[in-house]
Amino acid sequence: RQMCIRDRIYSVKFDEGLDDEGFLAPLFDHTLLDFGAKYPLYMLEYPYQIHRWIMPMFLHADLAHILLNVFSQLIFGSLIENCIGFWRTGVTYVLSGIGGVVLSCLTSENASVGASGAIFGFMGTFLSLI
Repeated sequence: RQMCIRDRIYSVKFDEGLDDEGFLAPLFDHTLLDFGAKYPLYMLEYPYQIHRWIMPMFLHADLAHILLNVFSQLIFGSLIENCIGFWRTGVTYVLSGIGGVVLSCLTSENASVGASGAIFGFMGTFLSLI
């Protein structure tokens, strides 16, 4: 039986509970893996789960994590968008995020989420434009 996203979010909030390590942080071991966190062992075992190469840049571990990433994206994204335009900024973000997932898979076997790869891609793009 497939669950729709609304049902899954309900189970995140009420059934599985919240992690004690962060404000509004879901339990990492199940919830974020179900939504598509980067986990190299799953990526090798289930090669058809290509969403795991893209989704980690849109998932975040807790509220502070997403707020810091959004703040960084606003700073660097707005500067880059003024120089290269909307579409090229979007392509830069997505390709940098996928590159960050690939590099993370090559260097770590741990599960991870976040837009760090995409943000570092923005920083590199910004430095190349200076």
